[in-house]
Amino acid sequence: MSDAGNTEYVPDRLFGRLFVPWMLSPGEWGLADEDWARVNAIARLEWYGRVIDFGAGDGTLAAMVCSRNPQVEKAVCVEKDDAQIDLAQKLWPFHTHLRWKHVICGEDYDGALCCEVLEHMTPEEGHEVLCDIKRVLKPGAMLCVTVPWESGSRAVYPGHIRQFSWALLGKELRDAGFTLDEKQSTDIKGIWLMAVCHA
Repeated sequence: MSDAGNTEYVPDRLFGRLFVPWMLSPGEWGLADEDWARVNAIARLEWYGRVIDFGAGDGTLAAMVCSRNPQVEKAVCVEKDDAQIDLAQKLWPFHTHLRWKHVICGEDYDGALCCEVLEHMTPEEGHEVLCDIKRVLKPGAMLCVTVPWESGSRAVYPGHIRQFSWALLGKELRDAGFTLDEKQSTDIKGIWLMAVCHA
């Protein structure tokens, strides 16, 4: 696995925005409703078996996917930041938490998340991550990728070094060997692109 991390890192605060937004700065309070819309869209997908979350941050998204999909047997959260891994282990001790480079290729997963990750990476780093994800998925397994839409309110945000259109996101997924499911792929509140594809 690559240790994709040559760009500015901004810690995830999804748990805070979803469950304790009043503890964040007032400028972030409005983001809570937007984040709930994104989490709900992702969690509504049909997840089952073993799911891996690349760039899991504090582990909240994986926990929400599991809570809404009892068919998920195990969630593995992959993160590069030790502080985020420590927080995720405290918040969600029933998940497995791994550093980015410790993911073992050859373990087959039924689904993968890569949400709010690619916009923090160069095109080369993003391609490497998508290829890493493809290598650990079973044939036909589902991948859900979310990125800020280039015309949405979160396109310019701390730590973002890239902006995405549908055409660019679709090309990057196809280049990594994924097949886009156009029926399930959508935008979320005009802010994010949610691509659902299969290995």
